[in-house]
Amino acid sequence: MRREVGQKGELIAARYLKKLGYRVLHCNVRLAGCEIDLVARQGKEIVFVEVKTRQSTTAGFPEDSVTPQKIHHIERAAHAWLQENGEQPWRVDVVAVTFGENGEDIKHFVGI
Repeated sequence: MRREVGQKGELIAARYLKKLGYRVLHCNVRLAGCEIDLVARQGKEIVFVEVKTRQSTTAGFPEDSVTPQKIHHIERAAHAWLQENGEQPWRVDVVAVTFGENGEDIKHFVGI
């Protein structure tokens, strides 16, 4: 059930980013012992996206679960991806998806 919620959140996040003009290059990339949920391009910049999804905010907001340790893992995987695909400008974003009575709520944190 938890994995299904996460996958649904990643699909929603990818759709959201595409509407903003991002080009989603890869989903669920595993590198350097870590996972990147989405790798996208916005203009000349590669964007490594962490997607956090919750069914409600009862246990807190999804973005609250992006810890410094999680950011470190994303950055480690990002460096590995850049080594394989060529150095270029990059950043890390978080897309937080919460399912509610009125559909999903999406928050986008750019360049965390």
